[in-house]
Amino acid sequence: MLNRGEVKHRVWERGSGITLASGTSASAVAAASRLRGFTGGRVVDHMPGGDLILEWDGEGSVFMTGPAVRVFDADWYET
Repeated sequence: MLNRGEVKHRVWERGSGITLASGTSASAVAAASRLRGFTGGRVVDHMPGGDLILEWDGEGSVFMTGPAVRVFDADWYET
């Protein structure tokens, strides 16, 4: 936690290691920090891949706003 409106976290995904960002984990951080009284209903989460703005009223869905950026290209070949 940086302050009542900002948090920072890193993500380790099984099978992938450290990732640049995760909307699912950012939503969990926003909900958990609000439930614990550390933040309010709107929080900016600073992750290595960029910032997400998360809003949660304490019920229902977490709303997320932020950029979507291509981080790699790949070709898939069926064998």
